Amino acid sequence: MSAVLDVSVVVPVYNGKPFLEETLSSLLGQTASFRELIIVEDCSSDGSFDVLLKFLRNMRKDIDVKLIKHHKNSGAAYSYNHGAFISESKYVIFFDQDDKAFPEMIEELYYSIENVRERKHEYVVAVPGVVEIDENGKIINERPIIGENFSLSKLLPNLIVRNRGCRTGGMIVDTKIFKKIGGFDENIKSAMDWELCLRLAMEGYGIYFLNKPLLFYRRHTKNITVNPKIGLEDAMTVYEKIGIDKVKQIIFEGFEDLCEALSNYLMLFVPPVKANSGIFNDICSDMRNHYNMCSENVNFLFFLSLCSTINKDIELAEVLLKKVLDINPKHAAALNNLACLKAIDQKKEEAISLLGKALSLHPNYFDARENLNVIRSKHLVSLDDLRLTYRPLRKVLTTYFE
Repeated sequence: MSAVLDVSVVVPVYNGKPFLEETLSSLLGQTASFRELIIVEDCSSDGSFDVLLKFLRNMRKDIDVKLIKHHKNSGAAYSYNHGAFISESKYVIFFDQDDKAFPEMIEELYYSIENVRERKHEYVVAVPGVVEIDENGKIINERPIIGENFSLSKLLPNLIVRNRGCRTGGMIVDTKIFKKIGGFDENIKSAMDWELCLRLAMEGYGIYFLNKPLLFYRRHTKNITVNPKIGLEDAMTVYEKIGIDKVKQIIFEGFEDLCEALSNYLMLFVPPVKANSGIFNDICSDMRNHYNMCSENVNFLFFLSLCSTINKDIELAEVLLKKVLDINPKHAAALNNLACLKAIDQKKEEAISLLGKALSLHPNYFDARENLNVIRSKHLVSLDDLRLTYRPLRKVLTTYFE
């Protein structure tokens, strides 16, 4: 008989009735046995608890399952923490109520983190790649979403600029370290996984991203993360928690190229909101002062174009975006933003052509798709009707819904 892996799997449940049986079946049908499954029912109102009770009554009796029921809804971070803090296993794997594990997921995660730690003991987290599916289980994007690995010295500056792949679904973490740093921040809604990774990196710990998918990541309209606006708000909460001056220090020490450092620092504050508009304008001014030095840097030009667009210097923004596309014709975010500028100048055919190019590069590009619909449906278009893209796109895009 194969050894039981020293792993607890924690699944928080809140109004997850439609997918619960499929999710739990995928965890109980693994190629390796594991220590326990901890389900935290967070006061659902859709009958999820009854589904859980029925499922557990009918399941195999050789698996240790703990079912915890909250008497008031406390949120995903609290539920994950509750499950992890009662675990006595070496590792905890977090898993979302609507995802579906590959049969080998737990075995692969366990031995991956163990093997990495034999060579690099600072690594305490591993995160698998994912394949996106819709609410019916249909694959949305054949290309898996895979995180980016960095050396320990480069992890924090790259991670603070944007989430490089940290997600709760399938994350395996050293239980003692997770408890030591206080678990997930329960005040953060959609970016608690990224914030946890940042805290770990700031303490000198490593995060390993597997170069393969190990679960199906379900995207539907009830996901917290389908709304990028919530993510932007959470990101500002995280930066304020760390301290804006500390964030700036991490970026400018982590990126030796000043043009890249300026671009990455500006990326944190777009789109500008009332709370950070002063910082945004200061960085834009600094970037304009360094234009001659950075005039061939694509990221620098792209972010300077955002400064110009937001400050209503549309003519300069258009010049900068064209220069981006001269250097990199496949810069989809530049194609989208230039299309927005063409549309407000009533050059609709040019705008539609640019958006077509962007969508040929990324068929699930949400901003471009929405802009195309607006331009085709409205006679006159203003910038307020359209969606600027505020960051260069990842190689594989997460699917968003309105």
